[in-house]
Amino acid sequence: EDAVYGEVSTIHNMVVSEERGFVYAVGSHSGGRHPECEGGFHVVDFKDPIKPKFVSCQTKFGYIHDCECVVYRGQDPNYYGKEVCFCGAPACKGQEGEGGLGIFDMENKQDIKMISCTGYNQSSFPHQGWLDDLHSLFFFSDEGDEGSYKIHTTTMIFDVSDLANPKLVTQWANPITTSIDHNLFYYREMLFESNYESGLRVLKLNRNATKPQDWLQEVAFFDIFPPVTTVTTFNGSWGAWPFFGGGKVVITTEREGMFILQLQDSVVNQMKDLPNKNGTGDSSDSGTDGNALSPPVFTAVITIGITAIVAIITVGLVISRLYLKGRNSLYDIAMQESEMDIHDDDDDDALVLSNDVGDQDDDQYGEERALQNMAGNMHSLVEGDGEGHESESGPHDAQDTPLQEEEEGGEAKEDAE
Repeated sequence: EDAVYGEVSTIHNMVVSEERGFVYAVGSHSGGRHPECEGGFHVVDFKDPIKPKFVSCQTKFGYIHDCECVVYRGQDPNYYGKEVCFCGAPACKGQEGEGGLGIFDMENKQDIKMISCTGYNQSSFPHQGWLDDLHSLFFFSDEGDEGSYKIHTTTMIFDVSDLANPKLVTQWANPITTSIDHNLFYYREMLFESNYESGLRVLKLNRNATKPQDWLQEVAFFDIFPPVTTVTTFNGSWGAWPFFGGGKVVITTEREGMFILQLQDSVVNQMKDLPNKNGTGDSSDSGTDGNALSPPVFTAVITIGITAIVAIITVGLVISRLYLKGRNSLYDIAMQESEMDIHDDDDDDALVLSNDVGDQDDDQYGEERALQNMAGNMHSLVEGDGEGHESESGPHDAQDTPLQEEEEGGEAKEDAE
């Protein structure tokens, strides 16, 4: 073992709030280091599983038997994005026997608040339930109503689009069984119920139902304790886990052992995912009214916008890289052609080099030639007709060599003398 949390003793269940990293021990009994938490919420910080920490407890709502705790993403804007627990709360109205579905705001662990407590007819022992993917419906069981009121196995469906005012949609009675119901789970528009002596019952959800009894339809079962299906005792199926996918289901019992089942393809093919899970789908999927700019729709719009921006930036970067790569390729080709010209045209290069040198010579001998011209003019004025004729030497040719310029310079000097 890696760690032991010794702050609590006997409990009914450990409810995990996966997104927030908290665990709630519920249905606790005497013992442990915090007897003041008995029966209510015993809050544990579980962000570091090796070092779980006691946070707080809350007992003012009476005994809490079992819960599902989530970050709520349904249609109620007052609690969207907050941590909420949906619980079987037998005493949430003030005393034992006056309870039902309790919904709690868990944001402040030091001051847990009850949002609502909703009762129903033939209430005996409000037990446990599970949300659908849209967080719009809550499926709920009462562990004592079948035995107390001699009724068929009953499943309740609550509309929780308004957490402060949940509405009971139906109390669906299984036409076949009268066994006690225990834990139930929702998965892909199906309910998987562990109903003691009648075993696992798989119910298909019909969101378009117009009559209370049409909301659910049994499509499969596996009897753990045959042939009895009508006795209200606690033998048989205790819990089921359908979340493996592919129609695999694990069933646990109190006495009979563990069973691993595979649903028939005809049942698996009827299972389906909603278009968008966890409150991000169209509100019409849940059978409830929703606002056009409700938080789920707003979140979807923001997500699409960000995705579009990222896509545009990515395309721009790709085009820029291709453009630069093309320019670099053209540059490389031009350089290669230039090198080929240099190697193939050595004579031309030498001529260009000679021209460059000739240009430099022009600069070097320019002043000397100017002096030579002046000397020649002076010689003409002294020795000639006195009309100041210009020297016969023409402009300097860029092709003259330094030797030629020296010879011309020498003749000009002799004339000047």
